[in-house]
Amino acid sequence: HAFFEAAPFEEVVNAALDAGLRYIDTAAIYDVAEERLAPIVTRRRKDFYLAGKTMEKTRDGVLRGLEASLKRLKADYLDIGHLHNVGQQETEVVLGKNGALDGFAEAKKRGMIRHIGCTGHLGMTRFPPVIETGLIEVVMVAMNFVDRHTYNFEERVLPVARKHDCGIICMKVYGGVTG
Repeated sequence: HAFFEAAPFEEVVNAALDAGLRYIDTAAIYDVAEERLAPIVTRRRKDFYLAGKTMEKTRDGVLRGLEASLKRLKADYLDIGHLHNVGQQETEVVLGKNGALDGFAEAKKRGMIRHIGCTGHLGMTRFPPVIETGLIEVVMVAMNFVDRHTYNFEERVLPVARKHDCGIICMKVYGGVTG
């Protein structure tokens, strides 16, 4: 499909940046998004806040995943490195010795990421223990009319995020596929 060719993709993203977009969120699992963003990152890195994600469960896996994303993006750092889809992660593994959060803490120490975040579409009970570590600075959750009645992040996760002074990013605000 022509829309997914590199040139129109760059035109669309550059037009969005020119119109005031200041946040770009990507992940290795988003097909070729990182590679397609690389020319834009190379030319316009200071124009936007760049977030990336990994679902790696171990310290070393997180570091390898973030290094690979930075290489594909041709970026020196991510503004936010998110632990992707916390609701589907095993909390004890994420929080354990040499778990994912250890990897994100090390990545921040090395300057690979500036802030540590976590994202999710479901599994709200797994968010609070991760946020309670004090390492999470940003939370990105699905919030819309349907998800309010299905998952209710507003009452089950956001109070914990607020208590820890986390930034909050809402996704799928007009609806969309969760899970």
